Amino acid sequence: MNELTMQEKAERAWGTVPDWVAELADMAEQQGLNACASRLGYSPAVISQTISNKYRSDLTKLEG
Repeated sequence: MNELTMQEKAERAWGTVPDWVAELADMAEQQGLNACASRLGYSPAVISQTISNKYRSDLTKLEG
C-alpha cells in the first residue's frame, strides 16, 4: 500500500490548496514533518492537521 505524499494529502483534504498550505506540505515532504514543525515552532501534530485540513484552531499565525 502506497502512502500519500504531503502534497497529495493536502489536495485530498483541501480541494483547492491555499498557496501557504502547499508550501507547508512541500516543506514537510522535503525536510520531514518533525524538522518542518521544529523550524516553524509548532508541533508535528499541528503541521499534519493543517495539511490534512483537520486543525480547528486559528490558522492565522501559522499562515503568516
